[in-house]
Amino acid sequence: MKRTRMMTTVVLVTGGLAAAVLFGLNVIQTPSTQAQMEEPRPHQMMEGIASTTWEGMRISVARAEPSEFMIFQGQDSQRMVEPKPADSVHLMAVLEDDETGERIPYATVWFTITDEEGNIVFDDRTWPMLSQNMGTHYGINVGFPEPGTYTVEVQVGPPIAARHPEYTDRWLEGFTFETEMEWAGEQ
Repeated sequence: MKRTRMMTTVVLVTGGLAAAVLFGLNVIQTPSTQAQMEEPRPHQMMEGIASTTWEGMRISVARAEPSEFMIFQGQDSQRMVEPKPADSVHLMAVLEDDETGERIPYATVWFTITDEEGNIVFDDRTWPMLSQNMGTHYGINVGFPEPGTYTVEVQVGPPIAARHPEYTDRWLEGFTFETEMEWAGEQ
């Protein structure tokens, strides 16, 4: 089964107001969102889960504690996403040029997570994110129903962008790989 998903939304992990200005977004601030965005955030500890390479793109999957983030859609729409009590981790993927280490934007990343019996417990796209602490990545908060071993299927869609000549012959179709992840329960 082939999936195709496109996104045009920019997400800032809280603390990234400067990035909104850099990308020309019109940020509408209320006193509460202004305070939330100006609060200093501690550096999050990330735990690597898996890494693979596809046509010169290094795809690294990691997890951290659930994160709050602001979603900006268009110039006049924003909403804060707070971690829910059921969220277990902030699951993320980092896409980098394997030769230069440059982060790769404008792709899509989708996580499908199944439990040990093969039941789907999570199936959703990630948000493209900007963060001072975690860098540019694709992420989403995920909840696991119970401790155990989970299979994480990572689907990466090709970057949708104008390309210089060195990138015209790769990443033209999607790529999927699987890895396993242990969840021990509440941290």
